[in-house]
Amino acid sequence: YVKKSTLGNSGSVTKTISISGIGSVTISASSQLVSTEGGEMFFDPRNAFDGSLQTAWSEGKTDGPGIGESISVNFPQYMRITSVSIVNGSTRSEESYKNNARVAKLKISTNDGKETIIDLEDGIMDFQTRDVDLTGNSVKFEISDVYKGDKYSDTCISEIKIEARAEEVPVEPAPNEETFD
Repeated sequence: YVKKSTLGNSGSVTKTISISGIGSVTISASSQLVSTEGGEMFFDPRNAFDGSLQTAWSEGKTDGPGIGESISVNFPQYMRITSVSIVNGSTRSEESYKNNARVAKLKISTNDGKETIIDLEDGIMDFQTRDVDLTGNSVKFEISDVYKGDKYSDTCISEIKIEARAEEVPVEPAPNEETFD
């Protein structure tokens, strides 16, 4: 819980949560919407992982729809991510969904340099699952493009599910040694 007076308009937020099948992870967001003092939890990044379609993370960029804003997840160990499921927008109600911006393209990248961009359909207030093949100790979900909201420019994500399994960290092969006679 971070007070608005401490956070400012769009400061970075870091929280620790537990994700089923993965364990304790650290969630950080480049920003979050905090509209009023006392409303710090309304659009907290943990909301994207709480299993509820009544809550959402909303980026807090003040000059537009949040292109480039992101949520990052640091895993307790090296993981292979096999799929991600996203509930796009603020799905608390159909009105909330339409009024706020939704993600059109989401860039998913890991700390070992792998990335993919997924397209999300508009008008679907349920999970959209995409198969991926990414590895690393952390993953970042970055807003690349949006569907504009009817009333607000804030972009929301209600849920993110990550399917992943622990994997050995790849060992770089030793360089071939040349022998000279």
